[in-house]
Amino acid sequence: MQDDIDNIIEELREDLEEFDDANNDSDADEWKIPESSQNDVDELLKYWVSERAAPEILEFQKSLLDRIMFRVRRQIEFIEMNSMDLQPEKDIKFKLLIVESELERIKFVVRNYLRTRLSKIDKYTLYIKSNERLIQRLSREEIEYMNDHYDLLHTLYKDQFLSALPQSLQKIDDTSGGVSMIEEPNMDAPVFIRVNKTVEFPIKIDDDEVDLIRDNIYVLRYSKIRRLMDDNSVVLI
Repeated sequence: MQDDIDNIIEELREDLEEFDDANNDSDADEWKIPESSQNDVDELLKYWVSERAAPEILEFQKSLLDRIMFRVRRQIEFIEMNSMDLQPEKDIKFKLLIVESELERIKFVVRNYLRTRLSKIDKYTLYIKSNERLIQRLSREEIEYMNDHYDLLHTLYKDQFLSALPQSLQKIDDTSGGVSMIEEPNMDAPVFIRVNKTVEFPIKIDDDEVDLIRDNIYVLRYSKIRRLMDDNSVVLI
């Protein structure tokens, strides 16, 4: 899985290099970014926590990762340029230490965000592959990873035991007979949420109703609050 994470990060870097080639006459410092670097990292932390807490795979944050990887690339260039000095000044050494520490922190968050998503793809390959809505949430590299994982899984099962079964029983995504072979996430799993803005309508749970008040924390079924995540009314914690 580590190689797959590295491949995804490398793909992001290649996309940004194409951006640089198309804009090589402009100063990188003048490239306008809507949010500050710290805000982007905070956003990625939020999406990482949400991805870990949600039972299903969420939308891939391509624009956010593009901005972050752009800065990572600039930080690497800064380190490489200033590391060529055989006798760097103390101020530069201190700056390099800060940049390297920040770079490692960001890389840690990026890798764990991607690792969390790949683990869900591994676990729910058949479920995601059969659902076009979920496929649209994946990045291009994740779709390639999912297809490769599916091919390996099918080949393994076929070599081990499927080839000995009748043709009608060789499907690994069979849902007939009242028993599904496709593992699905538990959409009723309990999750912790923080309310960003008061929800106007109560959440119905069996015979009870729960009012979601701003800044409060609740434990509810994921299926009851998943729609509220779309407009950032609630966030998973």
